[in-house]
Amino acid sequence: MPSLARAPMRLLLGYLRPHHRGLAAGAGLMFVGGLVNLAQPLAVKRLLDGVTGGTSFAEPMLLLAALLVAGALIGAGGMYLLEATAESVVLDARRRLIDRLLRLRVGVMDRAEPGDLLSRVTGDTTQLRAAATTNIVDLVTGVFQIGGAVVLMARLDLVLLGVVALVLALLLGVTALLAGRIRDVSERTQAAVGRLGAVLERALGAFRTVKANGAERQQTATAHRAATQAWQHGRRAARWVSAAGVTTGLAVQLAFVIVLGVGGARVAAGDLTVSSLVAFLLYLFYLAGPVSQLAGGVTGLQTGLAAVGRIDAVVRLPAEDPDEQAEPNAEATQPVSVAFHSVSLRHRPEDPDVLTDVTLRIPATGLTALVGPSGAGKSTLLALVERFQDPTSGHVEVGDRDIRRWPLRELRARIGYVEQDAPVLFGTLRDNLSRPRASPRRGRRRPGRWRGCPPWPTPRRCAAGGAAARWNAAKVVVSVGPYPLTSRAGGEPASNRRTTDRSSCSPPTRTVPTLRSAAGRSRAIRWNNEVVRNSTSTDRSSRCVVHSSRGRSVTAGRGTTQPPAASAPQTSKVLASNAGFEVWATRSPGATVQNSGSTTSRPTARCGTTTPFGSPVEPDVNMT
Repeated sequence: MPSLARAPMRLLLGYLRPHHRGLAAGAGLMFVGGLVNLAQPLAVKRLLDGVTGGTSFAEPMLLLAALLVAGALIGAGGMYLLEATAESVVLDARRRLIDRLLRLRVGVMDRAEPGDLLSRVTGDTTQLRAAATTNIVDLVTGVFQIGGAVVLMARLDLVLLGVVALVLALLLGVTALLAGRIRDVSERTQAAVGRLGAVLERALGAFRTVKANGAERQQTATAHRAATQAWQHGRRAARWVSAAGVTTGLAVQLAFVIVLGVGGARVAAGDLTVSSLVAFLLYLFYLAGPVSQLAGGVTGLQTGLAAVGRIDAVVRLPAEDPDEQAEPNAEATQPVSVAFHSVSLRHRPEDPDVLTDVTLRIPATGLTALVGPSGAGKSTLLALVERFQDPTSGHVEVGDRDIRRWPLRELRARIGYVEQDAPVLFGTLRDNLSRPRASPRRGRRRPGRWRGCPPWPTPRRCAAGGAAARWNAAKVVVSVGPYPLTSRAGGEPASNRRTTDRSSCSPPTRTVPTLRSAAGRSRAIRWNNEVVRNSTSTDRSSRCVVHSSRGRSVTAGRGTTQPPAASAPQTSKVLASNAGFEVWATRSPGATVQNSGSTTSRPTARCGTTTPFGSPVEPDVNMT
C-alpha cells in the first residue's frame, strides 16, 4: 500500500463535510447542554446563600431541578444526533471503499491482499465512527466547556484559578506526548489485524487444498502469529491509553487537593466566602468531565486518524474509470475481428517480457482456440482484450478499432468473460445466470438445475467440479452478445495457491455440442468465439498455422492441425486455432515460460473462459 501522503486530519474532515449539518446540530445541543450544566453551580450557590441568609430557597431549588432535567434531555438529544451522524459517515466511507475496490486495476488487485482490504472496509471504518464524530465533538465541546468554566471560576477567585490553570497546562503537555505514541501503535494494531484477515482469506480460499495437503496446523500457526502480533500491539495501545486516563484523573485530584487547601486558607483569612469556595469546587468537579472528555478525544482521535490513513491508502490506489471519455460506438450488427499489433507486455519495469512483439489477427467468424501448456500467454492475450492490462508496447484492436478508443464500460459489456478456475458466486443457479438487469420473471423462466445441489443458496462447490464449468458456460450462453470469447485451461500465477483438476474444469463432452447448438440458434450466430485450451484436440478443421517460438512469430502456413516440424524447437503447442486459423508456439525442452509474471518449467492445468456477447437469448439448454 502507498504511504500516507496527505494530512490525516484534513482527510478526516473531508469525510465529515457532507454531514456538517447533523454534526453542527448535535454539537450545538451538546454545547447548550454544557452551558446548562455550567449554570448548575451558580444555582447551588444561590440556594446556599438563601439558606444561610434566611430567605426563601424554594425558587432556587426549582431552578436547580429544572437545570438538571434540561441538561440531561438536551445532552441525550445531542448524543443521538452525533451517533446517527457517525453511522452515516461510516456508511459513506464503506460505500466509497467498496466502489474503489471493485474498480481497482486488475494488476493492483493481483498485488494486494484481499483479506487486508476487507479489514479496511469493515474494521477501519468502524474505528472511523468514533473519530469522525464523537472524538472531534468531544474536543470542540470540551474546549468550550473548559473555557466557560474558566471564565466563571475567574469571577469567583483568580488565585484559585491560577492553580487550576497550572495543573491543566501540565495535563495538556503529557497528553500531547502520549497522542503520537497512541496513533503509531493503533496503526500497527490495525495493520496486524489486516494481516490476520489476509492469512485467513488465503487459507479459506484454498480450503480443499489445505485439507488435502494436511496443512491445517501450518495455516493455523500462521494465523496465530498474526493474531498474536495484533494482540501485542493492542496491549501497547492499551498501555498508552491507560496512561493518558490515569494522568487525567491525577490532574483533577491534584487540582482539587490544592484548591481545597488554598481555598480553605483564603476563607480563614476572610478573602473568600464559603459559598464561593463551594461553587469553585463544584466547577472543579464539573471540569473533571470536560477534561476527561478532552483527553479521551485526543487519544481516541489518534486511532481514528490511523484508520483514515489506511482507508486513504486504498482510495488512492489506481482504479479504472468505466465512464472515461472515448469515441462512441455504433450498435454492433456485424461480427468483428480481434487483432494484436506488435504487442509486448511486462507487468513491472524490472520484470522480463511476458509477451514479446505478438502480431495476431483472429477472424470475425468461427471458433478460435488458444491451445497450449501453461505459461504460453494464452490468458494474458485475453486479459489484454478485456483491458485488464494494457500492453507495454503495441496495441489491440476490436473491429479494426483500438480498444483504448472504446468506452471501457461498452467494451466489456460486449465481451463475456469467465475467468480461470471457473469461479461460481455464492448463491443459487439463478443468481449466477441472471444478467445485471434481468427481471425476476425472466430469471424464473429457465432457472436450471445443478445436479446434487439444493435449490436454496449454496456454497460455490457442492457437486462435481465440472458443474462449476457448466454454470459458467451457461452464463455465457444466456448472456451471449456480439463478441463471445471462451477461455479455458490457462496458466494462473502460482501465488494464488490453488490447484484445479483439468478434467473437472471442462464441460463434459456431451455438453459441448449442446452449447454449440445453442450458440448457432442464437441471434448472434456470426459470433467470434475464442477458447483457451491446454490440448490440441480443439477444432481439427483449422487451415492456417502460424508458428511462434517463446512469444515471437516465426512462420505461417496452411492445411495442418499438427505441431510444427521436428526441426522446430521442442516442445510444441497450439496457441490459437480458428475455423481456418491456428497459431502454434514452441519452446525448447526444460526452458522456462513466462506467464502472468510467474516462471514455470512444468505446465499446470487451469480453467477459464472468455466470450464476446450480443442480444440476450434464452436457449433450450439442459446444463446438467
